[in-house]
Amino acid sequence: MQVAIYSYSGNQFERHAQSDDIDGNKVQLVLAFGSKRILATQDLFGKLKVRYPKADIVLGSTAGEVHMDTVKDNSVSVTALSFENTETFANAVSIFDFEKDSHKAGRALIKPLLDRNDLCYILLISDGEKVTGADLLRGVNELVKKSVPVSGGLAADGGKFISTLTGLNENPVSGEIIAVGFYGSKLQVSFGAQCGWESFGPVFTATESSKKILYRIDDKPALDLYREFSNQGLETHGHAYPLFLPLSIRFPGATKSIVRTLLGTSEKEKSLHFAADVPEGSTIRFMHGRYEKLIHAARLSVAESLISLAKPQFVLVVSCAARRAALKESIAEELAAVTEGFGKQIAISGFYSHGEISTTAEFMECQLHNQTISITCFREF
Repeated sequence: MQVAIYSYSGNQFERHAQSDDIDGNKVQLVLAFGSKRILATQDLFGKLKVRYPKADIVLGSTAGEVHMDTVKDNSVSVTALSFENTETFANAVSIFDFEKDSHKAGRALIKPLLDRNDLCYILLISDGEKVTGADLLRGVNELVKKSVPVSGGLAADGGKFISTLTGLNENPVSGEIIAVGFYGSKLQVSFGAQCGWESFGPVFTATESSKKILYRIDDKPALDLYREFSNQGLETHGHAYPLFLPLSIRFPGATKSIVRTLLGTSEKEKSLHFAADVPEGSTIRFMHGRYEKLIHAARLSVAESLISLAKPQFVLVVSCAARRAALKESIAEELAAVTEGFGKQIAISGFYSHGEISTTAEFMECQLHNQTISITCFREF
């Protein structure tokens, strides 16, 4: 396996010193994560296709680009991958072809990847606004049935929540969902996903909800209860305070909790609007973040990924846009913790997202996370 990492800005590609010198004709897969403005206004796909004529090219917009130990903006992080004993196959669907039904889109996306019995891993990159991530993964999991690990993330919008861009082998558009299947017995993949947010207060139950909207908690208006506990948990930060008080959610029948990001509220309905679903019957605890805990979560995610794969050749980092908003100028320390854990000789790239997708030992199937840093490690033997 060979890996080359570039940063693209100002119409120029700058190769990182840790990159392998790869023949462009031998590159099988290119991952390009970057600024929505650049992806929307420049023919980056065309430029990449000239450099890598035989590769599948995946593009997605971000809330910041991961380039080794640096978070960048107004750029594109480009990773070119060449394998010796691993084959890849990429497929894409548009959510608009399924009447915005993310569950159906997920099943249609994954089905062609399952035609071979040597599928060993799936990378999933999705639009982050038009697609309902939890429904997408429900469709994926129904077909994969815990037999193949899946990871990836939802594209982002530079800190906004208006629209995102994704694309496979074309300039990116709204609503595209991409899956890349990896095939063979020589590729080893490992995972780590940690949040670092701390729960506090009593355990509640979601008594009325509809997908991403939570109306009532313990039969009380959700917004009223949120305000009560936001005053207990931490000081608010103007209109940005929802990013600092997510919820810990445990689905009915599950043993492991995941995090949900609060994006907005409705005064009329007294409801809370989240980045992903909060099913009725879920148990809920409020959470707050401390700087040192968030940074430590990056170290834990690295340690978790290294349990089964000691020496990766490439590391894909997908971290939440809300973590970046919470950490502000200290966000560089999150990636510094990752780099320290793996060593500066390992190629690292990725993006800040609207949702993190990761297979974990607790779930044994892919789950949609919020406000989490997820890591996928690759090594070809």
